[in-house]
Amino acid sequence: MPALQNSAHQQLRADLIENIQNQQHRIRTDYPQTWNLLKQSRPDLTQNSFEIPTPEISSQQNLVQDLKPNLVSLSIEVSGEEHAQILRKLAALAQAPVGGANLPDQLYFEQQLGDMLGLTVTAELDGYRLPYTVAHAQALPHFPTHPNDQLSAHQPKEAGLSSTRSTFGWLSDKTHQYEKFGVALPLHKLPDWPKRRLDYVQWFKYRKVILINPTQQTAAVGVVTQIGPAYVQRFQVGLSPELIRLTKAWHPDSKGKMVIFLLDDSAGSVKLGQINLASRLKKEPSDL
Repeated sequence: MPALQNSAHQQLRADLIENIQNQQHRIRTDYPQTWNLLKQSRPDLTQNSFEIPTPEISSQQNLVQDLKPNLVSLSIEVSGEEHAQILRKLAALAQAPVGGANLPDQLYFEQQLGDMLGLTVTAELDGYRLPYTVAHAQALPHFPTHPNDQLSAHQPKEAGLSSTRSTFGWLSDKTHQYEKFGVALPLHKLPDWPKRRLDYVQWFKYRKVILINPTQQTAAVGVVTQIGPAYVQRFQVGLSPELIRLTKAWHPDSKGKMVIFLLDDSAGSVKLGQINLASRLKKEPSDL
């Protein structure tokens, strides 16, 4: 039995050291500026080898506790820097002229945002693509949830109430989440819209999307409830009054610029509404 326990010690030690060294390599090659900063502030995390004495059988718990703070600290440093870098790249992208469905470095952004948000983020799903991935947002009015709906039932009131239903009818889900977080997409600008109109309408109806304002580090999950805006030369996406506020779309530094992705939410588990990006930039350490 002691021999077996000692073998487990050795394997634990090897696994922990390999984990730390793998993260070192990732920072050193992909984020050299972060690596140089760590070398100055935490040289113990950037050493090339680890001279860790073989522990006694009774001290396995102590070994884990000794290495765990280093591993957690390194993970937090990497996550925060990576996520901040992604948002900086997206912010630069969002300030460029609006673009179609093809996003530069699409796979990179899909993978990195998916890791940051814990969601399946994609520019293409089931063979369907968004008309635009970088878009200028239009503020939509509230849409009625039933024939006798009144503006007094909605906030903020200054957005007004549409005199017509949404493209897909009364937004009368029980908690009115579709009305609160509704998104308009100009599906009529898809290249084969005339031939596939019914197909597109059925697939995009109440489809979830994620809207990211990288300049203000805000994001929200919305649901497609409307076809529009009509004049895509000026606006390429429409947002409910609630989404305009949540994403800070009309902040002077943002000027309505958004990055949009589809969400793969076949399980229906992703909630509509705001996503706190700030918490992703300052990840709490998790148990290893």
